[in-house]
Amino acid sequence: MKKILQILNLKTYFFTADEKSNKEIVLKAVDDVSLDVYEDEILGIVGESGSGKTVTAQSIMQLIPEPSGKIVSGEIFYKGEDILKRHGEELRKIRGKEIAYIFQETYSSLNPVLTIEEQICEVITTHLDKSYEEAAEISAGLLESMGIKDAADRIKDYPHQFSGGMRQRIALAMALAAKPALLIADEPTTMLDVTIQKQILDLFLSIKKNKTLTSVIFITHNLGLVSKYCDRVAVMYAGKIQEISAVEELIKSPLHPYTKGLLYASAFVKDKDNKVYTIPGNTPSLKELPQGCKFCNRCTETTDNCFIDEPPLIEIKPNHFVRCHLYREDDIK
Repeated sequence: MKKILQILNLKTYFFTADEKSNKEIVLKAVDDVSLDVYEDEILGIVGESGSGKTVTAQSIMQLIPEPSGKIVSGEIFYKGEDILKRHGEELRKIRGKEIAYIFQETYSSLNPVLTIEEQICEVITTHLDKSYEEAAEISAGLLESMGIKDAADRIKDYPHQFSGGMRQRIALAMALAAKPALLIADEPTTMLDVTIQKQILDLFLSIKKNKTLTSVIFITHNLGLVSKYCDRVAVMYAGKIQEISAVEELIKSPLHPYTKGLLYASAFVKDKDNKVYTIPGNTPSLKELPQGCKFCNRCTETTDNCFIDEPPLIEIKPNHFVRCHLYREDDIK
């Protein structure tokens, strides 16, 4: 398979001051992440809130808020070119045209004072050689393909005149307007009810099957959704990749204790007291990450070494990588 995106040793940190001493504190939101995205695949990135999923995605688009946040080091190759070296107008040609982004909350991507037509047409006229009239016709067609009835009339409406599910469809239409090769969907269904969630995710699948776009990065906290809609999955925790493999392999043979916990929680497994399973403890603050394995304070399978040294990410089976002291490089491959 051909790589469309390659992230190498990405480090994105946030800098703040300690309230008492006023000394600078470095928060390692993304800490040495390497990740590949292939053509014609949906890659899921899964983990609890604060695991680094969104910051990784925002780093790809160079949307990290400065000066508090900064991409400290690393490379991000899109179709063989390091896009972290692009800035200004050069970067704008990639955003929207080559790589599109759907935010978790649609109000972040839709301007409340502009009509839907004006917003989608801006994307099309900016990135494609089309007049406004041509763009308006394309925009209406996009809305209709997203399942919005009376699209030719409703395109004149404003965002607040649509439901949350409809706004998410509009955001998807806007993201696809310039025919990007890669779509980053950052928890696109979190704010929607279950029925609408399924409609939006099924829409993603139909778009991919129709070759409207090449690849998708789907960010979520729900491993159950990943198992249904993704080809491969990367599990993140405390700013690091903890496990990555094909979805079927990961569901069948999860290796990391954190991955196992997410699977149990996603499946709503109940314990002997008939309580739904939850992973012990809470996601640690980036200010107080434990030494050694970052999951050691919540893990039920620790050894002494887990609290001392952080394990490397190693390949245990073909294309199945894990970061855990329970496994060694000389284990079965």
